[in-house]
Amino acid sequence: MRINPHDCRKCGACEEACKAECLDLENLTIDHSRCILCFNCVTSCQFKAIDYSPGKKLSRKVEGVKPDSSSRRKALSSMLGGILLARAGTDEVGRETRSESGFRIRRRHYVTPPGSGEIKEFASKCTGCHLCVNACPTGVIQPAQNELGWQNFMRVRLDFNAGYCNYECTRCMEICPTGALLPVPTADKKRTQIGKAKFVKENCIIIAEGTDCGACAEHCPTGAVRMVPHKNDIRIPEVEEDICIGCGACEHACPSQPYKAIYVEGNKVHVIAEEPRKGEKAQETEFEGDFPF
Repeated sequence: MRINPHDCRKCGACEEACKAECLDLENLTIDHSRCILCFNCVTSCQFKAIDYSPGKKLSRKVEGVKPDSSSRRKALSSMLGGILLARAGTDEVGRETRSESGFRIRRRHYVTPPGSGEIKEFASKCTGCHLCVNACPTGVIQPAQNELGWQNFMRVRLDFNAGYCNYECTRCMEICPTGALLPVPTADKKRTQIGKAKFVKENCIIIAEGTDCGACAEHCPTGAVRMVPHKNDIRIPEVEEDICIGCGACEHACPSQPYKAIYVEGNKVHVIAEEPRKGEKAQETEFEGDFPF
């Protein structure tokens, strides 16, 4: 993004529209390390003094020629769409496929961060600035590729292979500059159900190897995953979806290979989970060492 000094009237409209606060009209410069390419400055400038160019100095524009940011966005979307649709054939959603080593899980809906409320609304506001990615203490917030559809390329979702959503944490909601993640009090966040845990019995090492585990139940902060009797004095996980909040601590902790035995299916619309039953735990989960189990 560049400001054309010949056309700029320093009216301040672009500064007001800028989500990253990276414009300096006094010196007619843009801090590119903070710019998130939301194009709000381009559309807000009535003098057409701001344009986007690939690493070249912005020259004075020919009279009557106006930059078309919508065409630029469409071209970029088409290019990315072609790339991601090519990948779509190998990344199905909403299916469980049986292989010799278990069921490969495909989510119908990926999980978006707490505070996003509803996937469609979230996608319309998220600019992919990745401030939440950098602020997340567990690293669970990651840029999406085609998990949310190619139209939402580089917006964010939760990757429970990378981490889990900290029970006490509200950092992503506090730092979001666009309102894609709305602030939620910690007490309410602890009951916000962003998804539900699903148990795939056939993938569990308790079934495959006939041995105890319980890593998922041990790390569940609400007690939604608990161990129940199975056979030969061995217990197996059971999920109570009503009190599950979808934090992914269970999925992150699960040691089953090559496919997890428990995973979180995202909620298209976030809801409020039931309170943990009397006697169930409701506390922060902490992982120690290199492995969560």
